Amino acid sequence: MVVSSADYIYYVGTGSIRISAGKNISQKVTYRQTVITFMDISITKLIKHTDNRGYLAELLTSDDVKLYGYRFGHLFISTFQGKSSVRGNHYHMKQHEYFLVLDGKMKFVFQDIKTGQRKEMIVRAQAQELVRVRVGPMVSHVCWNISKKARLLSYFAYPYDIHNPETVPLNLSKEYL
Repeated sequence: MVVSSADYIYYVGTGSIRISAGKNISQKVTYRQTVITFMDISITKLIKHTDNRGYLAELLTSDDVKLYGYRFGHLFISTFQGKSSVRGNHYHMKQHEYFLVLDGKMKFVFQDIKTGQRKEMIVRAQAQELVRVRVGPMVSHVCWNISKKARLLSYFAYPYDIHNPETVPLNLSKEYL
């Protein structure tokens, strides 16, 4: 796929973006780097491509979705008003869920349903670094705001089906609040 703008042409492919800025100038750069993996969770640093207009960072590509055998699913944004606003407290039977903290500071707790293993982490929205969190099936997760306000971008691997829900409630936050 080729997307062009006045300054650049982006060649979007598997695992990288080829940026061409003029006739003979071409540079291949990766658009992400997985930095932490535990349970069925991966934390990925997104690479930002910056110019005088701002930055561009790819949260998710069709290759990510194909990796788990799905087509495009459900993309949404959540807001958190005030400290201790909570979302999640559930796990998914089959699907993967991706998160990007857009504003604020969020605390995540994950628990592997099969082993009981638990991990906590804090993710803060930072202009200099973007981090994507992927949570796999059978990993319970909760996120809550630990700043004044927060916004979270989320993606499910396939659309929510009210007639066949595969989300199972499990309250991980009760011991923290």
